[in-house]
Amino acid sequence: MSRLSPERLAVGRVLARFYKRTGRLDRWLSQQSANLTSDQRRRARAVLYAALRNQHLIGVYLSPFLRRALRDQQPAPRAALTLAVAEMKFLDATPDRAAVDQAVELCRALGGTGQAGFVNAVLRKVATAPDPELPDRGEDPLLWAGVVCSHPRWIVEQMAALVGPEGAAAWCEANQQEPTTALAVPAASDRAELIEQVGAEPGRLAPWAVRLPRGSGAIGALPGFSEGRFWVQDEAAQLAAEMVGALPGQRILDACAAPGGKTMYLATRVGPEGYVLATDSDARRLRQVNEASGRIGTEHVATAVRDWVQEPFGAREDDRPFDAVLLDAPCSGLGVIRRHPDVRLARRRSDLARYAERQLALLRALAPAVRPGGRLVYAVCTFTAEETEEVLTAARSEGSLDDFDREVAQQLLPDLPEGPMVSGALRTLSSRDGSDVFFAVALRRRT
Repeated sequence: MSRLSPERLAVGRVLARFYKRTGRLDRWLSQQSANLTSDQRRRARAVLYAALRNQHLIGVYLSPFLRRALRDQQPAPRAALTLAVAEMKFLDATPDRAAVDQAVELCRALGGTGQAGFVNAVLRKVATAPDPELPDRGEDPLLWAGVVCSHPRWIVEQMAALVGPEGAAAWCEANQQEPTTALAVPAASDRAELIEQVGAEPGRLAPWAVRLPRGSGAIGALPGFSEGRFWVQDEAAQLAAEMVGALPGQRILDACAAPGGKTMYLATRVGPEGYVLATDSDARRLRQVNEASGRIGTEHVATAVRDWVQEPFGAREDDRPFDAVLLDAPCSGLGVIRRHPDVRLARRRSDLARYAERQLALLRALAPAVRPGGRLVYAVCTFTAEETEEVLTAARSEGSLDDFDREVAQQLLPDLPEGPMVSGALRTLSSRDGSDVFFAVALRRRT
């Protein structure tokens, strides 16, 4: 048997842990990869993401040789089988024999010594068996998306309700691709420099955006990074911040701020004579905002740990209304599956009601924080009806938004193409816009 490579051990530990309990998979991978070389970290990420993006399809490859479904296997053999098939079927760098040998060693390393022979036997059959027959996209786009693109049926149906079966299949297909990295670059001269020096492309949607070509290298090595001239931020998130319409000298609240991209956007808009308060309920994540602010040089940003559901606006004596409030609310995250493929495995249909309840509570708590004549932007990186329009309808029904009027997104984003505009709201779509999926609505408080 070959010696188990350190990157496979790192990925195996992450995936086995995820199978026991879903959680922050990206953080776990970072922890497990701390002692790996840059090439090993790259390979670890590639095989893990291939496994996550193709989890259901991997199960289809394995099912003829399993008595119990892949999802019912113990974490050690499940992780070993999954990673091996990911390498054999979706990555070209590893010969099948080496993938099988490494899977056997991984199963043992994860505590599944007694199941190593089972893993070996199953994978040798997969390596020599013909590929299974897969659904035809033209005949049943939703079934194709669920199997070939490994999206749970309920998620596919949620998207199909918005864009139809073919649109849902196209979105699922886009989620299988490695996304490009977008930057928010306020200065036109800096955008031009990135375009010229690293081959970046102008953004398609947001005024400050550039999109990096694949293989651009470490973000920190790009010209202008150390001087704080840009930050990583998807174009859809930039648009949500742009909808705030922040002006020089204004006081803005970024209510759920971490990791800080939208805070930096707002701080740059209001300038040094303005003020941005960035809050988050998680002190650890709020440190990311402080780090970003220090690099960008936005001394007019203040941060505070605050759970607005537990402490609604007005609960503190020093609470003062803001010119605008951005509420990028915690959500199911279905709109960022292309960046976080584990989301499709971690979420359940029943989770939507829980997220919607918190989103409504946040709207209720933060509406009074907007001064008369000010603006409230509600945004989520998802698309489900429960977390978008139905939350706003519920807030109006209970009276939380009685003195707010809904604005038309086209007027706030006049240069944006018509595609991402639906019923006056911003609705981006990965397969159409090359961005994350975002929903955002602007509400103006009456004077």
